[in-house]
Amino acid sequence: MNILYTMNPGAPKIDADSFQFKYELAWIGNALKISAPVLVQNILLPPPTGLRMDDVLVFQANGRTTLVDAELFAQGPQVTITGLYRELAIPVPTEIPQYAPPPVPAPPVVVPPAPTVLVGPKQENSETYLPVPGDTSPDGTEYEGENTVGETGKWIKNVTHMPFGSMVYWVKIG
Repeated sequence: MNILYTMNPGAPKIDADSFQFKYELAWIGNALKISAPVLVQNILLPPPTGLRMDDVLVFQANGRTTLVDAELFAQGPQVTITGLYRELAIPVPTEIPQYAPPPVPAPPVVVPPAPTVLVGPKQENSETYLPVPGDTSPDGTEYEGENTVGETGKWIKNVTHMPFGSMVYWVKIG
């Protein structure tokens, strides 16, 4: 694990070897149409600053180089991208043809019709009947008619809420 140095002691640790961090680096390189940045640790900045930075991302494009603090990048890669456009002199697309075409809309969702027969077959060794798939009727619904196996009668729906889901069944009342 390659944990990056963080100035804020309360901040979560950033693993430079994690999929998330590598994905964000590739994402920003792709968004800017440049090669992915390089992570440099313990870099000494040239004069006049002469500062030492622990974890720095080095971005290069258009003959320019800029440094970004890796911790700040990990906390907000979207914010980093706007500064990089300016620092690396990357032209921002302003004409419509430069943007990608809008996505094709998803096909409409086909909702299956509600079942007309609500009561299924009788459960073995029980006086209850199974519900049919797609039945969304509420607890206490009464149904009179024929079930899926041809029995006629009158049923009432029972829904019992349990810790791991609901138990749904029909009871014949007439």
